Amino acid sequence: MRATVSLFPPDPGGEGFTMDHVLEELEHQGIIWGILQEKLEQAVLQCLQDQHVVHDAPVAIGRKPRKAVPSYWHLKRRLFEPHNPDSDAPRIDPRERSPFVLVKRGEPLAKRVPAADGENGRNVLGEVLLAGEKDVVTYRPGQNTLEKDGILYASCHGRFEVQEKNLVVFERLEIPGNVDYTTGHIAFPGDVVIHGEVRDGFRVSSGKSISVKGTMDATQVLARENLVVEGGIKGRKDALIRVGGDLHARFIENSAVESHGKIFIEKAALNTHLRALGSVQFGDGGALIGGSAWSRESLQFVNVGRPGAPASEIRAGIDVQVHRQLGNLQRQIERLEMRIDGLRNRPHINSAQEELVLRGEEALARMHEHEKVLHEQLHPEGSVHIAVKGRIVEGSIIMIGPHSLVLDQNLEKCLFEVKPGSERIQHSSLSSSQSTIQSVPASSAD
Repeated sequence: MRATVSLFPPDPGGEGFTMDHVLEELEHQGIIWGILQEKLEQAVLQCLQDQHVVHDAPVAIGRKPRKAVPSYWHLKRRLFEPHNPDSDAPRIDPRERSPFVLVKRGEPLAKRVPAADGENGRNVLGEVLLAGEKDVVTYRPGQNTLEKDGILYASCHGRFEVQEKNLVVFERLEIPGNVDYTTGHIAFPGDVVIHGEVRDGFRVSSGKSISVKGTMDATQVLARENLVVEGGIKGRKDALIRVGGDLHARFIENSAVESHGKIFIEKAALNTHLRALGSVQFGDGGALIGGSAWSRESLQFVNVGRPGAPASEIRAGIDVQVHRQLGNLQRQIERLEMRIDGLRNRPHINSAQEELVLRGEEALARMHEHEKVLHEQLHPEGSVHIAVKGRIVEGSIIMIGPHSLVLDQNLEKCLFEVKPGSERIQHSSLSSSQSTIQSVPASSAD
């Protein structure tokens, strides 16, 4: 690919050489291509005029072949870098590390690089060097991707993966084992299927549904749609579970549960607070032990309470979303009232502070009006009841709408309801006979 010459000036009285002599010698040596004519002339001139030896002057250079490049997809660097917390942070929680690459709908994944023709090369001997084709990794657009104007986009939220050279976005995150330090916390925009367990201290959130085959040691669980836990839920400390759809679990312990749909528990709910817009039901032999169960619809239980356990509270005909909004609003009112009182009680108050008090009172008036509206929405219209197919123990608290009752005896197979025109919760047998038990006067639980 390269040829050089060394030129020596003639001895005194010796015969000199010319440019043609050098070219003839190069041709004699087989060097016929890529001659550097100008550089060779400069070397000859320098040797003859300055009477200096010129060593290794370049006289010919070959041309390397340029390989043909097929069209290919150039992937974004981020797709090869799973999410990890900031390495410069003073303390890194290993649970924040994730082996998954998550992408958003419409996010660019790759850019198409157009094909480029190759070009043969040639060495200084004139021999042709074939170009060949560059070996590049070629990917293919796969599931849930969209190509437009040479850019490949994700057509949905999900997990990006290269699967047998296909660029794929999965709408569902499937974890073959446990959620633990190998997976980190789970936060996924689509469905999440966990074939193992969720270990203590790990959060799981999904933009759709969550399905867990094993046991869930719940710390914080958020599902925009449904949650199914075949092995049951064990709450830890302030375990919070919020579900936008229905919840189905074998059992639930020590948790706060909020569902915009129905809640179904096969066995028991122990020291757990259940809040649902839909119904709350238990399987055969199931029981609510301690804790509470609220719903805007009717409630159905097998057993409620257990001797020696904390009293259970069951409440039908309450909108749990409105109840939460009302609680938040009342806390805001309390803070604003304290701030206004603090300004009023100052020994000296300037005009700016007087203006703050005035604005605060106006805001307070609007908040009290909203509070009244929420109170009116707290107990939806319509007849609801509470059914207990097994036993409900003494001390259990029963609430229907604004009415409440504390049981002073154990009961079996009973139906609790507020009949039209009545201001008391009444009890009747789920069998045939009807009876009424003593109940407390109507009261507001809120």
